[in-house]
Amino acid sequence: MKKIIYYTCITIGLVSIIYSCKKKAEELPTNPFAESNTATSTKTTEVALTPDFKSIYTKIFQPKCGNQSCHDGHFEPDFRTIESAYATMVYQPVIKHTLDGRYKMRVIPGNIDSSWLYNRVVTADAQLGRMPLYKNQLATDELNAIKTWISNGAKDQYNQPAREPNSEPQVQYYAASDTNNNVINRVDTNRVAGSASPFIVHTGKQLTLYVIFSDDHTPINQLQNVRMKLSQNIDGFSTTVTQTITGTYSPIPWFDGFIFTVNTSSLPANKTLYFRFYANDGTTTTDTEFPITNMWPWWKNYASLIVK
Repeated sequence: MKKIIYYTCITIGLVSIIYSCKKKAEELPTNPFAESNTATSTKTTEVALTPDFKSIYTKIFQPKCGNQSCHDGHFEPDFRTIESAYATMVYQPVIKHTLDGRYKMRVIPGNIDSSWLYNRVVTADAQLGRMPLYKNQLATDELNAIKTWISNGAKDQYNQPAREPNSEPQVQYYAASDTNNNVINRVDTNRVAGSASPFIVHTGKQLTLYVIFSDDHTPINQLQNVRMKLSQNIDGFSTTVTQTITGTYSPIPWFDGFIFTVNTSSLPANKTLYFRFYANDGTTTTDTEFPITNMWPWWKNYASLIVK
């Protein structure tokens, strides 16, 4: 009887152990990699280069030109961002020229031959150097993408047309003379105390100022509202103007500018008169002024006269 009980206990114990092990095996978490093929990798499809600015910047300018100590803000064009790249290339003036100085802008939309950028990436001039200097030269498809982008108008990253900047007219230079008995004398070189002081003109003379203007789009003879104001107050041109003189375009071939004429008898004697020039290229509501109020005082004193 004792043997029967003994073997029964052993049998029950073995059954319990087997059941327990089976249950634990069933409770183990599923291996997520059990059926995966670790030898197989997923490849990301590379986006092809296209002749638009976003693609050209991402594929060429940023990785191949925006290198450390190169076009990373140290030198223009600035390829740190897509915005700075576009802003420092399209319709932006050239700093480093060829010997003949034929290139004026880095990128002129629609004009490959006049775009300095394209010349720099295709030039065979060893002294000038082909860009990029410290990377492999651009491949044919990269050069074609840049060429097509420029030819198609050099649109920005949003595919918007390039906008040509329109600067205000500028005063480049002036000279003054007086006339008496048909004798012309230059007077702007005769100053009270050096260059930053009034030039001297005598009463009873006809004073003529010759002013050279420049503008990036408008022919000089088409400038509008061209005039000169005089004031005894160095910054009083909005309130205390002594006289306003309308400019006349000069027909002299070598002088592309305007002439302002005033009889010195109409001006107060022994008083410093400051003068400013005004012009408009027809694209803005405000006339260009030179010199302006917040300009370096040297210029405002240089643009002055005194009648003696």
